[in-house]
Amino acid sequence: AVMMQEGRQQVEKCLDRLVQDIEDHFATEEIVLTRWRIASTETHRAIHRELLDRARFLRDNHAMGQVPVGDLVGFIAYDMVAEHILKEDLKFGPDGQPVKA
Repeated sequence: AVMMQEGRQQVEKCLDRLVQDIEDHFATEEIVLTRWRIASTETHRAIHRELLDRARFLRDNHAMGQVPVGDLVGFIAYDMVAEHILKEDLKFGPDGQPVKA
């Protein structure tokens, strides 16, 4: 929406959807980790809370015109994908057990 210059209202809709998708994803992931009785579930849950707080902060402050687009892109590309999904989530194998390096 930003790259297509669709306007602030459309960007805000996308950010609302992004935050909702993150909430849904984390909730599902935490259910799975709990069912698998993963020892680090609480640590992972704390990471989720921090990321969700950051997502909400960016969304809310973007709505007030206080967040540059680069911060939004950085959060999605770096914090969510590179750091969380590719590092934290991939610590768990398909059976829920930690992956040995």
